[in-house]
Amino acid sequence: MAATGGRAFWILDDITPLRQIDQRGTESAVYLFQPRPAIRTVLGSADPLTSEPPRDWSPQGENPPSGAVLDFFLPQQMTASLEIVNPEGMVVRRFSSEASSRVPGSAFKVKPGMNRLVWDLRYQAVTGIPEVRVFRGMRGRLAVPGKYQVHLIVAGRTYSVSLEVHPDPRIGAAPEKYVEQDQFLSRVEHDLSELYQAVLRLRSVREQIEAAKKRAADPAVEKAGADIIAKLTKLEDELIQTKAVDIHVIAEPARLDSHFNFLHYAANSWEPGITEGDRTVYADISPEWAAYKAQLDQILGDELSAFNKLYAARGLGAVIVPK
Repeated sequence: MAATGGRAFWILDDITPLRQIDQRGTESAVYLFQPRPAIRTVLGSADPLTSEPPRDWSPQGENPPSGAVLDFFLPQQMTASLEIVNPEGMVVRRFSSEASSRVPGSAFKVKPGMNRLVWDLRYQAVTGIPEVRVFRGMRGRLAVPGKYQVHLIVAGRTYSVSLEVHPDPRIGAAPEKYVEQDQFLSRVEHDLSELYQAVLRLRSVREQIEAAKKRAADPAVEKAGADIIAKLTKLEDELIQTKAVDIHVIAEPARLDSHFNFLHYAANSWEPGITEGDRTVYADISPEWAAYKAQLDQILGDELSAFNKLYAARGLGAVIVPK
């Protein structure tokens, strides 16, 4: 902390890079600094689950970033990637400065000299469907306290340091509570990801059938295609809400993806532990999703196969189901 001669003072809340500056070596070398331990808590926001940026409660200062502060040095303008690897060896988050990176929340900018990226201690969020609005938006689950690895990849070379994630000392939760929460949220994310992938698959098939009907110009093909399209459209409408114009799904009924999303939002707290209410909701909606999957498999299986036979008889190929 440094005070001025007036009515102000400055707080330098993290001098970790300065302590390691002598270890960096030459100005021409890439260097990844050893980060200080990160605490699994939320700073600068009254709502730990909000999708909005942390609020600045004081107009005269800024709160320190919430998460793991990762500093690295680049001797010149270079493409760089950062990977966070959990204790099981799984890459839980990847950031890249490449312009081609299209994963939401993964892009960051680098410059010659010192660079900093703050990992919010969250896994990569489930990739949704761009035009589909969900309550509060999608956020990945919080990392379980433990020892992680940080990999900086530059010019084909990997630089690695360890990173410790500590629990919030004010909570005092047992380690198994964090694991229980992580496993529960992982199942919810898996189901939600499956649901969105299913919607993308059925949309692709529906578009192909629409095109097939036009190419065939045959009443039998048109009727068979229209039947499948109607079933796919009805199923899509039960899985996602496409009519909501903003994140507040009020005027239109919530769909199955909203139930999964809200459950994930409710259980994804920095304070670990899964409630009986969380388990009950999941026990209700998980079988519902299984039933919808069975319907989709039937449509994209036997029913689409019959359509393809009818379509192929006219020498026009087949509709392909994306993997």
